[in-house]
Amino acid sequence: MHWLSLVTLAASLSVAQAAVPSREHSPANPLPARVAMLPQASAPPAHLDAATVQVLADSIFNAALAAKRFKSAALVLVSGDRILLKRGYGWTDARQMHAADPDSTVYSAASVSKVFAAIGLMQLADQGRLDLRAPLRSRLTGIRFLGADAGAVTAEHLLTHTAGLDAKFLGALTPPGPEQPHLRDYFVESPPRVVRRPGSAIAYSNIGAALAGYVVEEVTGQPFYEYAERAICAPFFRPYPAASLVTTPSDMGRFLVALLNGGRIGDGVLLSERALGEMFAPHWRAQPVVPGVTLGFFESFGPAGRALFHTGDGGHHSLLYFVPDRRFGLYAVYDASDVDASRLREELVTVLVARTLGGMANAPMPEPPADFVGRAHEYQGTYRSNSFSHFNMEKLGALPMQLSVSADGSGALLARQFGGGGNARLVEIGRDAFRTSDGGFAAFRRNSSGQVETIVFSGSVWDPSTADRVPWHQRAQVQLLALLLAGLAFAVRLVVGGIRRIRHRGARDAPAPSASWRLSGVQSLIFVAAPVMAPLGLLTSRPPYYSPPWSIYACLMLWLIACGLGVVLVAFAWRERRSGTTARLERGLIWAVAIASVVFTAFLWNWNLLGIHV
Repeated sequence: MHWLSLVTLAASLSVAQAAVPSREHSPANPLPARVAMLPQASAPPAHLDAATVQVLADSIFNAALAAKRFKSAALVLVSGDRILLKRGYGWTDARQMHAADPDSTVYSAASVSKVFAAIGLMQLADQGRLDLRAPLRSRLTGIRFLGADAGAVTAEHLLTHTAGLDAKFLGALTPPGPEQPHLRDYFVESPPRVVRRPGSAIAYSNIGAALAGYVVEEVTGQPFYEYAERAICAPFFRPYPAASLVTTPSDMGRFLVALLNGGRIGDGVLLSERALGEMFAPHWRAQPVVPGVTLGFFESFGPAGRALFHTGDGGHHSLLYFVPDRRFGLYAVYDASDVDASRLREELVTVLVARTLGGMANAPMPEPPADFVGRAHEYQGTYRSNSFSHFNMEKLGALPMQLSVSADGSGALLARQFGGGGNARLVEIGRDAFRTSDGGFAAFRRNSSGQVETIVFSGSVWDPSTADRVPWHQRAQVQLLALLLAGLAFAVRLVVGGIRRIRHRGARDAPAPSASWRLSGVQSLIFVAAPVMAPLGLLTSRPPYYSPPWSIYACLMLWLIACGLGVVLVAFAWRERRSGTTARLERGLIWAVAIASVVFTAFLWNWNLLGIHV
């Protein structure tokens, strides 16, 4: 079954060294000599009672169900070496009266599938068949890596989302179905491109997960899905044929039992304790005091202490969350909107986990340091998310993914999302490290010159994300203002041209329009008409889009033609020598359109819209 094909094919600072250094290791033993061994004395909380926990879980899910925040959901709680609680909520099919059942209802795990690619690499490292810190380029025969730093990418970078790979969805998604392209074929046709120094920044990477699956294929000589069925899923998973990882919550509960019990489940062994301890250890943090990423999981400094988690969003929303030191964890999956899914995840951690394990749901914000006011200017500026494709038209999606950081006047920073998406107050807790008012953490990282270059956000149950500082001309406000002024120039030219035609209709002595005036009219008409075509292709197809609709190509082609006419227009306008008020007005509008053409061309070039490719 290709239960990872779709996910691994496309599932979702040049700065100082990472705060968590690479550990020493020897080629003979790919796992390092110094690992964070699993706590030997850890035990599940003795006071946990299934009935008590069930009342709390039911209160959360039933309230969300009554508010119509999801249609179907399931929850599995694990304590020690047993599944403590299994519950289903809502209906998978209300008409047929099919209630959600954690033992029989099949859900999509979405990006939680990436955990199994990580397990596969860790198994190979545990067996001495793969060095997690050796360059991958020499190991992956027939696959080209693009980029100046391509030779430095390792398996560890893939598992920590720090490989610096270019992110894209167009051309990486494949339609569901029994026949899926082989990972090798995909990477031969679309070589992985490294756009930032490996290990320098975290950027959630679906391509990296796919590449991790291909590494398993190269080392074992068998398709990843076959290896995963035999070596990972056999002890606790029932096989389900699908295009991505789909399984029951109960199966995921048995997998969680293995993670919390030294890699053992029944007579089977998923990973050795040594390998599992290395997997759970922190491998990249933006700053030492903020949560980061392990080999396959994200860290959370939650109400019960340090926890590990992974989320999934696609078809269904899922959360795998566990506290290794307490040997407690949960798996939740539900059919909900993105917003409701995020809210429910937060409630599971801040309410269910906090009350079950006796932790503090929301730690109070610290007081700002007295001397921070004098240092606040170092962090102020505009930052843009680094999770976008640098080489195709998807880069345009990063335009609104910006935030501004400024001093709030009280010894703290204020981060504002572009477009009013939300604000957060940042209070310093260490050098370049901050607590955020929304319950998370923020950490700034500096370049070799000591200047702040990036900001990294991490929280209780959201994936770490990085935003790079951008110069003034890359700010969304500047870009959109330039675009608006350019569009206004084209619109005014059409309006004035229309008024002129109406005024001189039928007049025999009307002055003949100049060649540059006529050309500017044609160009303006093309610019204004082109965007009307863009949505036409979207009306005939539904997401997910595996390639841009034809109408997007048509719109860009028209814009490219108009930009070309703008070059010709400059030459014509330069030769115009007519005098008079009307001529001066025409000449002013012609030059405005010519300048707008240059501005618009720069916009298209900046956002990868000049090259019509995926």
